[in-house]
Amino acid sequence: MENKLNFGETLKGAFNLAVTNSGSLVLMIILYVLTIWVPYVNIGTTIGLIRAIAAIGRGESVNATDIFKKENFKCFSDFFVLLAIEFGGIGAAAIFMFVPAVVLSLAWGYAPFFLVEKGTAPVKSLSLSYKVTFGEKWTIFFLSAVLCIAVSIVSYIFGLIPKVGGIFALLVTLFGFLVSICLEAKLYAHFLQKAIDMGEIEAPAAAKAPAAPAVTETPETPTEA
Repeated sequence: MENKLNFGETLKGAFNLAVTNSGSLVLMIILYVLTIWVPYVNIGTTIGLIRAIAAIGRGESVNATDIFKKENFKCFSDFFVLLAIEFGGIGAAAIFMFVPAVVLSLAWGYAPFFLVEKGTAPVKSLSLSYKVTFGEKWTIFFLSAVLCIAVSIVSYIFGLIPKVGGIFALLVTLFGFLVSICLEAKLYAHFLQKAIDMGEIEAPAAAKAPAAPAVTETPETPTEA
């Protein structure tokens, strides 16, 4: 049976991840915003943020300072090659009445995750993202749309509270932003598993079935006549 996204379970999972990782995510975002203006460093922190989101999708705990790890620069050149191809392709698609650009941005949206986390080549990452999102792009679109609309409505309602409404509305918006990040984490985890099921990516060692233990034959003891 083909592995398809479950709309309700995906949103619920993203909400739960946001609650669990809210502290580390807020600190990580603050550090990212503070360093996004620093040349060269901002490249490593961007790659580190992508790597952290992928880890959250796998249910791993992350540290806010993980975005500063030296290993984030290992895919420096491939990352820019990927962005050049991705943005160039989406820009070209926009010439054809904009809609193809939206479709292509959804189809290629998980290429950076595959490149950063799995080390796939830029073109391979784009191709892989296109394959695993095939037939599920509308679901991705509506998941994001529903989340955005829900956050806007709740934020507006809380904003009507006298005096403190603005503060509550801001907190709801911030939490909604965290949920949107965790939604990307859940979606990537789904598409990664889909790529593994398709045989496009090798399963992690821990996920492989353990080899059957070797059976040693016991030599027969000769019996006396």
